[in-house]
Parts: sequence; structure tokens; C-alpha cells
Amino acid sequence: MNVLKKIGFSKTEIKVYHALAKNKGEMTIKEIIKKAKVSEKSARNALKKLLKENFIRRKIVEGKRIFYKYRYVPLKKAWEHFKQNIEILIKSGN
Repeated sequence: MNVLKKIGFSKTEIKVYHALAKNKGEMTIKEIIKKAKVSEKSARNALKKLLKENFIRRKIVEGKRIFYKYRYVPLKKAWEHFKQNIEILIKSGN
């Protein structure tokens, strides 16, 4: 997970990603909080950044209530997408 640190992810973001990666399935926010040992606010902020950078995915689950389930994107696949985004930024001059 040193790669995540080197590209600018925080300790909390890395903990959340690692919890999802270890689980290899889908997790709710409550499961992530418990597994990563972070606060709800920290978990939500970390999930927001990981989603933005395409290192995780989420889906809506409907039942008695509507909620999200999260799953990790394998690091190699996420890294490829991250590199593509950087290349696009470089080409556009931003």
C-alpha cells in the first residue's frame, strides 16, 4: 500500500482501501468503519476521495432503506485509470 501513500492518499484513505481490499467483497459504511477503525466522518471523507480517483466502486442497495455498498478496485486497475487521468491533465495543460 506504499503506492497509495506515494501518490498522495492519507493514512485514513489507505486504511479504508486496505479494509475493502482485505474483504474482497462489498461492505457497508458501518462495516468499513469497524474494519478500518476510523470515525464515520473520516470514513465518508476517505470514501469520497477514493471514489473520485476510481480506487473503489459503490452501488445503491434498496431494501427497507436505501444505502450504499462499497468494493475496492484492484490496485493495478485503479493505477492504470489514475495514470490515464494524469496524462489527460498533462495534454490539456492543466
